[in-house]
Amino acid sequence: MIKSIFPWMKLIAILPGSALAGSSTNAEPASTVVVYPAPAGVELNDTFTAAVRTPGGEWRKLDVYDVRVDLHTLSHASFAYFDFSGKAEVRVTQNKVHVQLAEIRPESCHIYPRMSSQPPDSFTFTLDRPRNLSIEVNGDRLHNLHLFANPMETNVPSPTDKNVIYFAPDLTTNQPIIHVGSRKTVYLAGGSVVQGVIVTEDGATNVTIRGRGILDTSPWNDAKGFYIKGQDWQTASINLRWTTNVLVEGIILKQHVDYAVMGGAVDDVTIDNLKSFSSQEWSDGIDMMSSRHVKIRNCFLRTSDDCVAVYGSRGDYHGGSSDWDVADSVLWADKAHAIMIGVHGAYQADGDVIENLRFHNIDVLENNEFASDFWGAMAITCGDKNTVRDVDFENIRVEHIREAGGNLIRLAFGFFEPSTTVGRQIENIRFKDITYDGLAGSVISGSPGHPIKGVMFENLIINGERIKDAKQGKIAIGENVSGVSFK
Repeated sequence: MIKSIFPWMKLIAILPGSALAGSSTNAEPASTVVVYPAPAGVELNDTFTAAVRTPGGEWRKLDVYDVRVDLHTLSHASFAYFDFSGKAEVRVTQNKVHVQLAEIRPESCHIYPRMSSQPPDSFTFTLDRPRNLSIEVNGDRLHNLHLFANPMETNVPSPTDKNVIYFAPDLTTNQPIIHVGSRKTVYLAGGSVVQGVIVTEDGATNVTIRGRGILDTSPWNDAKGFYIKGQDWQTASINLRWTTNVLVEGIILKQHVDYAVMGGAVDDVTIDNLKSFSSQEWSDGIDMMSSRHVKIRNCFLRTSDDCVAVYGSRGDYHGGSSDWDVADSVLWADKAHAIMIGVHGAYQADGDVIENLRFHNIDVLENNEFASDFWGAMAITCGDKNTVRDVDFENIRVEHIREAGGNLIRLAFGFFEPSTTVGRQIENIRFKDITYDGLAGSVISGSPGHPIKGVMFENLIINGERIKDAKQGKIAIGENVSGVSFK
């Protein structure tokens, strides 16, 4: 077990000397840090102690929450959060073991800890913009500290607004299902922990779900991580049903028992700065069926199934999916895929079209799957007579895939019960500026009557080498595949 010293969240102060997140000027504006104490009755984790401050200011303690991760091991990690503008200094202390190595990921952030002897086994680092981070000691990624350094909140709603379902800082246990209608806002204030799920009314429009608090379904997690069918609570933490014009922003979803966010036949959805954890069977992150115009930004998803999945028809939801833009996010698949596309569709009819999807500027911290049918950090499994086309993967950094087996990329055909039908075709798939260090290969495999056409690789970097052909990149190309190119 690792221990975290995150007191950085308790500093509400304004001090000179720091730039606003993402900006750089000669005259730096003042820095501000806001921390949110945990309410009484929630489970904390003492592996780490954490603190935060504005540069040179007073250290403020961050409460460190316990969270279960990884279906394979059901390990207990931790997380803490705060808001800031300008710059923030963070101090972390490991309370269980001697710190021989401290790492902060994603590696692309280039944040390097400075070791400190006061207190012992401590280290510090500085942030100049919002970040969602994994802080790891001695290579331990199962008992790590997740740190969510948010931007400052703006336009906070009033608790007295009749169109706002407002959860103040406290532990709420008496609202297991929160129903939301059109033109309503659900607001979870920082320091709130709400044990329940959010369900939109069918066909609701102009819905907002936001804040800095925690939506917690850990009381309903099975002790061994099993999915228990037929239970009322076995549902996504946020259910969007035939909903249009939706914003989900800023909150943390702790140990969702099903999907973190389920979208069924939704249109015009933005999910920004959402953080989620799961350790159950089939506990995907953001999964949507028959959904269009979906924008995902600045999210951190650590799940025990697919982090992000795009499907066609399934259950009550009918039609294809199109026009997705997923960017600036961190994905951690303790099981299955970081990105999964295409397996569900209208198999009893003529299938669906899933098209115009873009994934860019994404860090994949882990992809850890044992079953070969579910390999692939970036995967298209085309099923149910579907056509999957015009998908772009750009500026994707994959840090680790399980050494004993896995794929960087997997393009193939398949199906899941009750369907027995594979997809029609996969075409026009582009990979640009993809980096990966490791041993995993990739698979592009069609089948008779089910072609894969037009797969372009541009600046694919594996183990520091620019890949010029399939053999060099350990890309196995199967039958009925055409138009694979490298630039």
